[in-house]
Amino acid sequence: MSSRTLGWLTLFLVGTDLFVMSPLLPEISRGFAVSTSAGGWAVSVFAIAYLVGGPTLAALADRTGRRCVLIAALAVFAVANMATALAPSFAVLLGARGLAGLAASGITPSVYALVSATAPPAARATWLAVVTSGLLIALTIGAPAGSLLASAVGWQGVFVVLAVAALLILASTVVWTRRAAPPPPRTGANPLGATTTASTSDQYQLEPAPAVVTKVRAVSVTALWALAVYGPYTYLGTILREHLGFPPSVAAGALVCFGAGAVIGNLAGGRLADRFGGRLTSVITLLLLAGAETWFGLALHAGPVLLLASLAGMALAAYPFFSAQQARLVARYPAASGSLIAWNNTAMYAGILLGSAIGGTALTHFGPALLAFAAAGVALLAALVATSSITAPR
Repeated sequence: MSSRTLGWLTLFLVGTDLFVMSPLLPEISRGFAVSTSAGGWAVSVFAIAYLVGGPTLAALADRTGRRCVLIAALAVFAVANMATALAPSFAVLLGARGLAGLAASGITPSVYALVSATAPPAARATWLAVVTSGLLIALTIGAPAGSLLASAVGWQGVFVVLAVAALLILASTVVWTRRAAPPPPRTGANPLGATTTASTSDQYQLEPAPAVVTKVRAVSVTALWALAVYGPYTYLGTILREHLGFPPSVAAGALVCFGAGAVIGNLAGGRLADRFGGRLTSVITLLLLAGAETWFGLALHAGPVLLLASLAGMALAAYPFFSAQQARLVARYPAASGSLIAWNNTAMYAGILLGSAIGGTALTHFGPALLAFAAAGVALLAALVATSSITAPR
């Protein structure tokens, strides 16, 4: 089994664990006799634990070894899911979900770092994009499948299955990482593997781990990207059904179009970054995202066909960025790639949380069109930041 395949399966599992909570929340809330808003904390504590744990666990992985952190985090993840299934009270369930989020914050960057270290140099960004697609496909396949499974075995059974799956992946990881321990990055190597047409600013030499201020600057563009994308996306169902009056079938079609565009765009981003370099791909993608969100704002009252096409275009434009940004970070800081990728994921979660908060307020007071135009403005700002967020070594 290659690192790419194992990484995809691992992130598909983590994504399913996160996204399946949404369709299961009504049943969980009824089971513990809590309100829907209180039940939502089962999702929030996962995200908060991920935000807190990501940078710390990734720095630990860079110092002590990514294999050890990944194996330990997978073991904790399996325990957390079993604890979720067996939780006797809602408070215990919240603790289990927080533990799962903490474990996920150790799993995700370790997977990305191990895959980037074992991928062919000329296809590193492509491999990262393939692995990332596991998270995106979990949104469109894993979560609905978990919801269907819950109708047969209950919501507790879903988390038992996730715990067993985590143990199987843990066993595979122990075997694979023992056989294929990646060599340390070589000084002067080009970890991104861009061809001669790529920008030379993506080809860096090994140097000491960056300071916190440098890390924040490097991943700030990811926070802006997430804010631009998830500000409108979080309220997509509300926009389509309450503001535009579309039936549920159109709302479902919109999610399918967006999900398909996200997967295709993510995979395309890896190839583009390998070919043209992470910096150029990131900047062009963000400019295209600004245009696509402007198109979405203009297409709100143009009928369902154009509206669905604009959503697919928005996802196609948005998701090449993430793979390109990850490849760019690995290229710039190969010795601290796990740490930088963790900071990047933390920035993404921060942008999502901020986008959800600001997007709801903007939608309530200004309407969906201005929300889309504001998101386009944030994307333009992100494109500007991306030109200098990751600097060449001195």
